Amino acid sequence: METIIKRFDTGMHYVLIPENKALEFLDNNQKRIIARINKSTKIHCAIMHSKEKGYFFYIGNKILKQLKLKEADTISIEISIDNSEMKFEFPEELKEVLNTDIEAKAIFDGLTDGNKRSLIYLVIKVKSSDKRIEKSLKTAEHLKNGITSARKIKF
Repeated sequence: METIIKRFDTGMHYVLIPENKALEFLDNNQKRIIARINKSTKIHCAIMHSKEKGYFFYIGNKILKQLKLKEADTISIEISIDNSEMKFEFPEELKEVLNTDIEAKAIFDGLTDGNKRSLIYLVIKVKSSDKRIEKSLKTAEHLKNGITSARKIKF
């Protein structure tokens, strides 16, 4: 389906989803989706709703830059149910760190899914595997020190 990239006053970009399509997912308790943009890039996201805007999902600046897109550009999207483990890309580096650090894994497993995704994002937002390993190790240390919110973690 074709849609247009829009922007909130806050600066966040989003993509509208037709109501009937959004409700197909939401009526089956499926809020987390994978959106394929222009038949190439896939992003893990959530169907959001606003009285003024309708149904949409956010699209980050990193993806916009990668695809050379901007506000008001027309794109094609395909959406499907996100059946992945965390409903988000789970980096191998973090998986390995958690598999070798039982205490950190137990704490991580006890967090809400949203909090887990926030911590995962801290790791996947860097490109280098070495940096992802470093951030994974530091994240595990923060967890063991009682810091479980991505907002409170400083690298």
